[in-house]
Amino acid sequence: MSGPNPIHNIVGVFSVNGVQTPAGMYLPSDHGLLAWNYDPSGTSNSSATVSGTVYLAQVILRTPQTVSKAILSLTGAASGVVANQNFIGLYDSSGNRVAVTAAGALDAALTSSGTLPGTFTSPYAAAAGAYWVAFVNNATTPAQLGRASGFSSTPNANLAAAQYRYCTNGTGQTALPSSITPSSNSLANVMTFWAGLG
Repeated sequence: MSGPNPIHNIVGVFSVNGVQTPAGMYLPSDHGLLAWNYDPSGTSNSSATVSGTVYLAQVILRTPQTVSKAILSLTGAASGVVANQNFIGLYDSSGNRVAVTAAGALDAALTSSGTLPGTFTSPYAAAAGAYWVAFVNNATTPAQLGRASGFSSTPNANLAAAQYRYCTNGTGQTALPSSITPSSNSLANVMTFWAGLG
């Protein structure tokens, strides 16, 4: 009797950093990223942002990583962009801003649709945990972001405000504040926008 065929013994999941993953599922690393909030092929919808509103989308880092950028899906270009008032940043679960793009770095990029990469002014050595990717823009016609579900409550099911996956936190902002209060996270104008970390 021949020995076991190793091909036949492959199961339907494998482990990445201790996390079991279905064998056919794309991972952030397949796109050259460290983490994302969902597969970018799930960005089946688009919504316009509101000038000055701080939008948050939570991304989980399962292991410590050095994060140098965040990427969003810009599905509708902005026009009449206000200089130096457009930012992508990263907040930890306590609400501390731990990384941010430079003033003016996004101004030109917002005028063309596509992926919107935001390189941080300094790489951040992140511990494993939950982080919010933050976006704020100011323009006559603000940017539109690629998103998934149009619902606000279901993606945040059974979560307190301080743990919301998708939310807003602040209006009338011309920059990303140095800190936010997670318990003040709001579902007003929320959108399930896609975000990746690299």
